Amino acid sequence: MLWIGEARDVATWMGQFSIAGKWADLIKQMVPSIRRVAIVFPEMEPQSRLFLRALEAAAPSLGLDVMAVPVQHSTVEIEATLGRVAREPNIALIAILAVNRP
Repeated sequence: MLWIGEARDVATWMGQFSIAGKWADLIKQMVPSIRRVAIVFPEMEPQSRLFLRALEAAAPSLGLDVMAVPVQHSTVEIEATLGRVAREPNIALIAILAVNRP
């Protein structure tokens, strides 16, 4: 599993949806054997769906499949989900989890 990064404030950088394709390209360059990208995102954040769509649009040209993994804001659920994804072979992980909630 390849961990790319995290954001403290989802809204700060998710407005730039083109970054999804750039992250997918970076993942493929760093680990060419990667075949899938799991994107763990907060189900209730509307920007997450837009980022997911941008990632899904970029992935096929890079030979990647996207695994969408929406989660609630439950620490137990997020930990279990990350553990499940970590056991998958040839997968990278993009986690979009807001740390600071108003």
